[in-house]
Amino acid sequence: KFEKYQLLVDGLAEHYAHVDYDELGDKEREINICIESGILETADSLLKDMTNLDDVLKRNKESLSMLNQQIAQANGIIWMANEDLAKVLKQQEKDAEHLFQLYIIALSRFEFHSAEKYIGIRAELDTTNVEWQFDAAYYYEKQNLLSKSESYYKRTLKNTDNEFEKAVALNNLGNLYSKTRRHEEAKIAYTEVLNIYKQQGQDSMSTCWDDIAMILNNLAMVYSDIQRFDESEKSYLDALAIIRKLCKTDTLLHSKNLAKTLNNLAALYDIRQRYQESERLYQESLNIRRELAKTNPRVYMIQVAQTMNNLANLYVNMQRLPESEKLYKECIEIYRLWVDKNPCAVESELATALHNLASLYTDEKRYGEAEVLLMEALDIRKKLAEINPHAYIPNLAATLFNLATLYRKSKKINESRPVYINALAVYRQLVKSGHSLYEVQIAQIQYYLGLMLLNENNYSEAIPLLEEALNIYREHVKTNSEQQKNYMNTLTWLNWAYSTTNDIEGDYTTNLELLPLIKEKCLSNKELSGEYADRVGNQSNNCILLGKFAEAEQYAREGLAIDSTKHWIICNLAAAILFQDRYKQ
Repeated sequence: KFEKYQLLVDGLAEHYAHVDYDELGDKEREINICIESGILETADSLLKDMTNLDDVLKRNKESLSMLNQQIAQANGIIWMANEDLAKVLKQQEKDAEHLFQLYIIALSRFEFHSAEKYIGIRAELDTTNVEWQFDAAYYYEKQNLLSKSESYYKRTLKNTDNEFEKAVALNNLGNLYSKTRRHEEAKIAYTEVLNIYKQQGQDSMSTCWDDIAMILNNLAMVYSDIQRFDESEKSYLDALAIIRKLCKTDTLLHSKNLAKTLNNLAALYDIRQRYQESERLYQESLNIRRELAKTNPRVYMIQVAQTMNNLANLYVNMQRLPESEKLYKECIEIYRLWVDKNPCAVESELATALHNLASLYTDEKRYGEAEVLLMEALDIRKKLAEINPHAYIPNLAATLFNLATLYRKSKKINESRPVYINALAVYRQLVKSGHSLYEVQIAQIQYYLGLMLLNENNYSEAIPLLEEALNIYREHVKTNSEQQKNYMNTLTWLNWAYSTTNDIEGDYTTNLELLPLIKEKCLSNKELSGEYADRVGNQSNNCILLGKFAEAEQYAREGLAIDSTKHWIICNLAAAILFQDRYKQ
């Protein structure tokens, strides 16, 4: 009996250990406490007051019966819902097909606004349909409606389990990120695509080499944009090797991608000043695209113009200006021919060509012709920036900068300053949005605004602008040697401003930074050695005024070693020695 009782107690202990008293009513809580405490008579009385055994069975039977009726009704509703769903889905498929047909017709008529509406509505019919999301994303990307395109590509990725569909969507998303200067996101997307292909078997990869080549091409463009040029060249060459091999089996099929990769590698060689290699590749790309345009001008004439524009840029760098002007004019003529038929796709290219020809005219001091072209480019880019700020605001800022520079070079300072300020505001917003590459443009504008103010003897406003520009150049020159000249010029003018305003500390600090940078160049050139001697002599004077007498002596002796006839430096040396209490010397 004791063992059975003990077993019962253990079971009750286990049961009541799991009772949640917060979930019980007052009466139920009292009963549980009585049982746990062994006050069973009270618990028994309370339970009998609350419980009618006949009612328990009756209530349970009635509840189960009602529940079974509800389940039957629910099953009927579900059956009817499934029937209705099948009808909805069938109608949805019909509606989607009709919308796609309207989309195709609109495209054939160059009615791009209507096409945008049809493909968008189709995608919204079922936001989990991968094909519909991808089609909308791809169309919006080609029309440079990149914010819309991004959202539809992300839906595609969310709803597909197919690795190749993921790869295509990721690649296109990488293209979109690249267009909007989101380089790190683009690099991650392209790398993920390459990893997807690498994980496939050799049989699967054999059908994907063309895609792999294009992904390498896209990755190379990202590396070029972030100035990782060696990695960019390697990716281009890898892509080129794949495509040339593919062209041996089907030239017509793969020549489009061959032309694209040749064009992009040529652009990289142009940046690296490998001009002969660049020209050869551009010419090869141009020849291929001209052949393709003979059979499909609607697609390939725009690409012919793009390559001509790039080759014209190269000729500018090579100082072959008449050839450059001729090519710019030819590609502008092509863009004007096609812009009315597809404005979304062509207007940006037209603005770029106008912008580039205007830059050539500015360099040749043909300011009137340059201004007309820049104003047209500015109108186009303002309109595009309103439609798609992410993609086109950087181009708008570049045209504002060039227009301001045109006014500055043509001595229209009053017109130049507000345009520079407008461009500066745009670039600041871009940097604030995370595009740190545009810091250099901010520094350039501040430098030019600073020089204008110096020319007006407005030092109080000029100096802060030059200081901020110098801080930017000082950081960027660490990773980009191409900014060395801009850094040196800004430092030199800021030093001059400090000297002119008798800011001894500023003069000393900037001289301290500048002297090591110019020493080798000055001392290797007799005409510049006197300038260097004057600069170290001036630094000795700064040191005397700042109480740095030993340092002043060092600079004075360095200046006199270059030119011992500079008597004012001898005076600086005497003062430096005097204040070190070496009276006899």
